[in-house]
Amino acid sequence: MPRVLTSHVDANETLAKVMDEVKGKKNHWFKYLLRCINSKDAVAELSGDIQEKMFETSSFMNPERIEWAYELIGIGDVFGEIAQQWQGPNTTREGIKRKLSTYGRRRHKIVHESDLDANGFPRPIRNEYARGCKNFVTSLVDRLERRYSFHPDVLACIIAFRS
Repeated sequence: MPRVLTSHVDANETLAKVMDEVKGKKNHWFKYLLRCINSKDAVAELSGDIQEKMFETSSFMNPERIEWAYELIGIGDVFGEIAQQWQGPNTTREGIKRKLSTYGRRRHKIVHESDLDANGFPRPIRNEYARGCKNFVTSLVDRLERRYSFHPDVLACIIAFRS
């Protein structure tokens, strides 16, 4: 993140949206800007705020949030790039995003709605479905790491999240 904030990467619009979320429109922007300006390291101050407010409480289970996170560090069309590496059915950009969304919605129903059907009974979950979900997500993460692990900002995130 610090490298992106100090470079000329075309991520300014995405970063502006992040700051709207980090500080909110109701907060006192002037006080915040003064704190950053007066800081010995304004980039570190801003990076820390983004990490604290956005990444420590955010979920990256839906494709749009994953794309957004990669756009923050200047990487676009992440699912398009992954689709080029992935062979088989439903491995186009849209196919990968659709499958991830389907698993994410089911997870949301399990966690937040007890995964009940319209009659109030728990929906069954088959072992094949659970294994398919695990295998798909593991394959997606492995491909993302292989493709982007040498990007300095991605590498820093991998190290931070694994420690």
